[in-house]
Amino acid sequence: MLVDKCCNYTDNTSPTIDQIKAIETTWNTFLNDYFKTIDDKYPATDLTIISEPVATLIRVDGISKKNGNGQPMFSVENDDGDLVELAREEVNALRLKSLIWNTVDDEISHNATLIVDKLGLMLGVSIGGMKIPDETLPDPDDATKTKVSPGITTLLSQNKVTLRTHEGHFRFGDYKKEELIFTE
Repeated sequence: MLVDKCCNYTDNTSPTIDQIKAIETTWNTFLNDYFKTIDDKYPATDLTIISEPVATLIRVDGISKKNGNGQPMFSVENDDGDLVELAREEVNALRLKSLIWNTVDDEISHNATLIVDKLGLMLGVSIGGMKIPDETLPDPDDATKTKVSPGITTLLSQNKVTLRTHEGHFRFGDYKKEELIFTE
């Protein structure tokens, strides 16, 4: 499996809470734009009626079927129960679209790392998350006590948050991956 690697990034060592909250909005905008671009590229397929992009590689006589762009084709069931054939990037667009982040909760999602196979098909994703407010949790060393876990707001006030923006390596589209790095 391939995982995105990074060698070019910019660090903001004093981000604002608004810049941090914008991570999710930027991600969601990227997902919606990428989905629309791929959906428009393949007008014969209605991607909006495929909720579960469980894909199976189509093979004919032991050889994978390819579309006119040389991409392997996959079989996916639409919401009506019919099998449709999709190019790899259509399957990836559907899988990415399912990763819309909640922008109104008290947690910031960030650092999306995609896991793809040797064919370029997205298999999974790893996502970081951190609470904005402090959180009171049970003390793992003493069940009768609680412990305060600092949230983003507290860590920002202590100058312990870095917003890292990765350039030009994201596997799909032109998204500039953003992650939060916390120092204790």
